[in-house]
Amino acid sequence: AAVDGSHVATLVQIPIPQGVGNDLVRDGFAGAEETYRMTPGLLRKHFVIGEEGTFGGVYLWDSITSAQSWFNDAWRQRVSETYGHPPKVEWFDVPIVLPAKK
Repeated sequence: AAVDGSHVATLVQIPIPQGVGNDLVRDGFAGAEETYRMTPGLLRKHFVIGEEGTFGGVYLWDSITSAQSWFNDAWRQRVSETYGHPPKVEWFDVPIVLPAKK
């Protein structure tokens, strides 16, 4: 386990636009994979669909600086214009990261 307190997690939720089904959301996730693979400082991203008509992600970052660099004003503006709603972003300190089971 990493116990250094330098990691940051974010939970992003965006309302799914009217008329857009979960299959289309999943297709969008698949199309975005490469972007997130290349994002500096991003250690892991879980694409999620919420029960209350939202989609987004759970992100693990190497630092607050990396996360803030990604979730900047331009990103918020782009999300708001693309989906018709601003994103909700929650921030979490991650004091311990356990390795994945093998």
